[in-house]
Amino acid sequence: MSAVLLGRPVAVELPIDFQYFEDEVEVPVFEGFGRVEPSDDELDQAAEIVAGARRPLIWAGSGVIAADASAELRALAERLAAGVLTSIGGRGSLPEDHPLCLGALSWEAPIQELVKAADVLIAVGTRFQGMNTQNWRMSLPETIVHLDVDAEEIGRNYPTAQGVVGDAKPALAGLLRRLESHGQSLDAGWREQVAEARGAARAAVRARLGPYERIMDDLRAGLARDAIVVKDATIPA
Repeated sequence: MSAVLLGRPVAVELPIDFQYFEDEVEVPVFEGFGRVEPSDDELDQAAEIVAGARRPLIWAGSGVIAADASAELRALAERLAAGVLTSIGGRGSLPEDHPLCLGALSWEAPIQELVKAADVLIAVGTRFQGMNTQNWRMSLPETIVHLDVDAEEIGRNYPTAQGVVGDAKPALAGLLRRLESHGQSLDAGWREQVAEARGAARAAVRARLGPYERIMDDLRAGLARDAIVVKDATIPA
């Protein structure tokens, strides 16, 4: 058996009969990739679009966590008063109790209505996977600014107005620096609309959970704030 180190994420499947085999293998040491710095031109163009947003939203994926860019994500969200959706892999990139965090609830009706009302969506480190977008049937804003370390992911599943190729941390930091010289004019009531959608989506989840919500609440109350909770891929979870 040989091991091959590839330059992008992969899934490795092992047939059950192979799982009973024994062999000596040499596993190469992966030193990690260096930071991919975004280009000034792409950041300049992205900033122009974002600065003109009147109803902005952010969609954060696991790339934010991989790049240790949570602080920059939070700064951008608060700078724009933009609600932050996350993919399942992007959960935790903004604390779930932050008032701008919409969470991994993109399939909830209140969130989908909010997304339809947005005029600019800033996607960071996400591929817009099928599970999060109802197999790509979810309607997203026509204007999408997509920041991702992998150029092949930009525009793959949804058309992109402007792509920025680079790690989430330097890309978000560069975007924030450029926005300092711009004003921001939100539509009246947009902050309230984000808050209402956040509250309605969570209320809908709790209504479906019924008495099981007590389990979640007690876990939250009993665990440290930075504790990691892992669930199995089962229906009750």
